[in-house]
Amino acid sequence: MNNQQLGEAKEQVKDAVRKAGPWVERFARFGFVAKGVVYACLGLLILRAAIEYRKEITDPYEVLTTLGHQPFGEILLGLIAIGLFGYSTWRIVETVFDPERKGNGFRGIILRAAYTASAIGYGALGLASFQLAVGEAIGKSDSAEGWTAEILSYEKGEYVVVLLALIVFGVGIAQLYQSLTAKFCDNLKLHRFSATERDWTVRIGRIGFAARAVVFAVIGVLLLRAAWSHNAQQAGGIADALFELGRNTYGLFILAGIGIGFAAYAFHLLIEAGCRKFFLHQI
Repeated sequence: MNNQQLGEAKEQVKDAVRKAGPWVERFARFGFVAKGVVYACLGLLILRAAIEYRKEITDPYEVLTTLGHQPFGEILLGLIAIGLFGYSTWRIVETVFDPERKGNGFRGIILRAAYTASAIGYGALGLASFQLAVGEAIGKSDSAEGWTAEILSYEKGEYVVVLLALIVFGVGIAQLYQSLTAKFCDNLKLHRFSATERDWTVRIGRIGFAARAVVFAVIGVLLLRAAWSHNAQQAGGIADALFELGRNTYGLFILAGIGIGFAAYAFHLLIEAGCRKFFLHQI
């Protein structure tokens, strides 16, 4: 395929995405709702862990398991799986087509790397939700330790883990930046809100993004520790990050703060589901 044919193929794909824009947008909005449900449950379970002085810390996969034990749990898990696939699809669209015009500079490349990681992560979570919905177990390969061990088994795998740790740190810094500047409002149709509603939207968003910044920073440290020691058991996901945060003197208060922050982020996601601008016409 020559360059002209490749260019024509790209334009055909873009045209197809633009035409499917309304359905892509609906699918993505449902994805934000599903992600919000997961974060809301995660925040509540973290709060319970802090209040009841439980040593067991939860993660998104445990949230899915808990939801599966509720009445009509299989149906709920199936809906969440569809929603998370929708969110993952939107992240892929952002990576490939750059509808928000982030550009091809250093910042744009970093953002696209983060979108790609997000697409993979929530796609995997959606797959786990589907597996639980149909009665399958989630294997250890789905855990942070599992895929870190897989990467470390290859030659120079520790460098890949370091790269992943830096990406996670970058996501954490981006979350902190969003919290401090409230840039997350740029993609929201806030003209629909009253002044009071706008103020609370900003406050809630700041709290949610700050909580995520802390957790992503700790996950990055765990990945660096795993790469340095060449020991996958030193790596970890959200549950391990929360366990590390809960170990210090004020751990229970930190966990409670993270739980509140995750619940706030869930509320922000529901606002995004209803009021986000998707810019699909710019593809």
